[in-house]
Amino acid sequence: LWVDGLEPIPDFVDAWHAEDSRVAAGWAPFWHYRRLGRYGEQLADLFGLVERERVFVLRYWQLVSHPDETLNRVARFLGIAEDQIATIPPDNARPFVEPGVRTSVLGRVIRGGAAAARYAPPQVWRQASKPLVRLLQQGGHSQRPKLAPDQRTALLGDCLDDIALLERTLGESFDDWRSAAGRGSFAERTRTAQS
Repeated sequence: LWVDGLEPIPDFVDAWHAEDSRVAAGWAPFWHYRRLGRYGEQLADLFGLVERERVFVLRYWQLVSHPDETLNRVARFLGIAEDQIATIPPDNARPFVEPGVRTSVLGRVIRGGAAAARYAPPQVWRQASKPLVRLLQQGGHSQRPKLAPDQRTALLGDCLDDIALLERTLGESFDDWRSAAGRGSFAERTRTAQS
């Protein structure tokens, strides 16, 4: 949402901290950045309802670093034929939309339409919003902004307990998530994996 120009608060850390007021105001769950990223809580809850062996957990870096092997692991888990994908498509990253007047106006219209769409079938608003989203993304930059180490550190404080729960739940380390430095975009990770 931030990259797409739909986040009304230009600073992501400020948007993150606005979550409780958004929840209270009835904003849709996809605006709940902190809650959506609490994988430890989500998986612990899921494993209370479904047997662990029925759930396949995949880390993004595995797909980037070892795409063929990872996709074959998914196929084995699903019980379908392996080696069915000849090429791995690039990520679905869209260009970064700079904050500005156009972004503010179009973003407000799109968010308002999404709020009104709760009274109609979701596919109606999805179809109606496509031209608006395309217009919003015109002229976007391919280079997405990155969170600075101090921004990541500010966000990490809200995540450390959930990272620990995730590690206990899955029995593996997520220590790389505690870093103030990001691991890079899909393209950057792919280049690093190929080096």
